[in-house]
Amino acid sequence: MDLDDYLKEITPYTRLTHSELFTGGNSGLSLQSELKKEILSSNRIDLLVSFIKFKGVIILEEAFKEFVKLGGELRVITTTYMGSVGCKRNSILASLDNTKVKVSYNTEMKGYMPRHICFSEIPASTGYIGSSNFSRTALTDGLEWNRKLQQRGWPYH
Repeated sequence: MDLDDYLKEITPYTRLTHSELFTGGNSGLSLQSELKKEILSSNRIDLLVSFIKFKGVIILEEAFKEFVKLGGELRVITTTYMGSVGCKRNSILASLDNTKVKVSYNTEMKGYMPRHICFSEIPASTGYIGSSNFSRTALTDGLEWNRKLQQRGWPYH
């Protein structure tokens, strides 16, 4: 693969010059396709979501594998909200090199539904904040609202 093809594969469609709103299922730009490119162009990913579904992990599994193979660091924090934490999906993530997965098993908490993904890239970083968790529907065509924010030189370490 030549350099131009490689850059097309890893460069997000949305640029650092403006923020973007992803609403799912209403346009040609999916959260899934943008996240894959963000994963492949980052050096660290912090993922904070209230739940992770197996199909959500499978959709992005190859990108995560390539990311850690290139030395990227993945940190995941999630909960057992809706009983959604299972061995299969967590073992896929936890088996990746340079990856830390933390799960809150506090079943007493009500209404705790964080959703934030931060991609650290040098010299800029991007963050996604919104309603999507890690499920097939949320990442593809579900009616979700997510805002992409960027900042050059974001000191997120």
